[in-house]
Amino acid sequence: MKRNATYSICQMGANYYLLPLQSNSKAEHELGLPVLNETGKWIWDSLAEETTLDGLCLQYSKHFGINRQEAEADLREFLSNLAEADLLEGWIS
Repeated sequence: MKRNATYSICQMGANYYLLPLQSNSKAEHELGLPVLNETGKWIWDSLAEETTLDGLCLQYSKHFGINRQEAEADLREFLSNLAEADLLEGWIS
């Protein structure tokens, strides 16, 4: 899986906004501009290259100092939200 490459990220204050590089995106019209916090930005950045859930869980748990089960629960929820908004390619929940 990896992030949808048709989005760019822009920081405004403490938040990060995903900006579509082309119009008519599902996220733009149905959800407004997606907003990420620091954790969401870290995940988004980690999805720049093709990765697996296992690989991402390992990186996430090490980076944030949590166990693998917590990492997987957090990531599954976040990745499902990205996929629902067409912001993630190759996600199978």
